[in-house]
Amino acid sequence: MGEEPRYEVVYDPQANRRIALDGIKRNRSAWVTTWFFWSLGLSAAVGFLLYTGTFHNRSKDQPFLIGMALAIGTLLPFVYLWEYARKGIERGNAAHEGKRWICSLTPESWTFTDQDGVATSIPWRLMKIDVETPDAWFVKYGASEVLVYRQPLRDAGLEEEFRSRIKSE
Repeated sequence: MGEEPRYEVVYDPQANRRIALDGIKRNRSAWVTTWFFWSLGLSAAVGFLLYTGTFHNRSKDQPFLIGMALAIGTLLPFVYLWEYARKGIERGNAAHEGKRWICSLTPESWTFTDQDGVATSIPWRLMKIDVETPDAWFVKYGASEVLVYRQPLRDAGLEEEFRSRIKSE
């Protein structure tokens, strides 16, 4: 019996960024819905504050106040959500920077071992590709999921073998 195929994965921050941005695109409707309702609420609140702040002047600038409320109310939630997503990507990159895994394919399972020597073995029969991007697969197994980088598999000539073992089970 030959030795099981092995390959090494080094955390790739650029690939992770592309994967995260792809996830944002896949969940676009949730992001837009959040932005819409935050904008609606903030526009109303800002409009109320601007209106009550100028009420004592008996200001006739109501169209201007409505415009300001809408501008502030739509831009602030957009900027906040954009920064939230950007910082999440940066935190993910910082948490995994420099990490390496040794992965192996056996007839029964796929195993990845981290730098500390902790090995996780997932039987092929439990694995299902949930989401596919050019950089990675999100593989579900039971109630958990794992991100499988595709480039190291390609470099080792194992991408098709990996995929076929999931499909065949």
